[in-house]
Amino acid sequence: MYFLESTNSGSELLLTKLDSANGGSHEVLWSLLAKYMKAVTDTALADKTDPEASMGLTVAIDGFLGLLKSKGGPVWFTQVRNRVNYSHDYGAWFPYSGSSCDVQRISAGLSGWLKPPEQALTVGSAEELVLFSTACSFIVSLCRTTIEDLVFRSIPRSPFRSSSGRLIALARL
Repeated sequence: MYFLESTNSGSELLLTKLDSANGGSHEVLWSLLAKYMKAVTDTALADKTDPEASMGLTVAIDGFLGLLKSKGGPVWFTQVRNRVNYSHDYGAWFPYSGSSCDVQRISAGLSGWLKPPEQALTVGSAEELVLFSTACSFIVSLCRTTIEDLVFRSIPRSPFRSSSGRLIALARL
C-alpha cells in the first residue's frame, strides 16, 4: 500500500510506502485521517473568499475529530465495521436477535452525506451505530463537496468534469 501526496502546489507527486504490518491496511488508512483533516482545515482557513463557510467547516471538522477522539481514534471505524459484520454485536443481521439498530435514526444519519459538511455531523445521540452512520456521512459529505469544487475548477471539456460532474448531478436527484 502506498500513500500518494501532491507537493509543491501540485507540481510533484510523492509516493510513500505504508507499513501495514502493524494492524493491517484499514488501520494504516485511518492513521492518515488526522493529517488529512488538518490539511483540509488549513486549506479552508487560508481561503479568504468566504470566511464564514471556512469557519463552519473548521468547526465541523473539529467536532468530527472530537467524536473520534471520544471513541478511541479513527480506528473506531474499523472496530465498529468488524463488530457489525463479523461479531454481529449489534444484531444488525437476520435474525436480529438483541438488535440495537434504530433503522430510522441510522437512515437519518446516513442521509447527511447530501448536506454540506458543516451540517452533516449531528451528534445528538449516544447510540454507537447512529454516531457511526453520522460520522461516515460526514466523511462522504466532505468527499462530495471536494469533488464538486474540483468539477467547478476543472476546464469545461475535461473528462473529470464530465464523469464526476455527472455523478454529482445524480446525487442531487
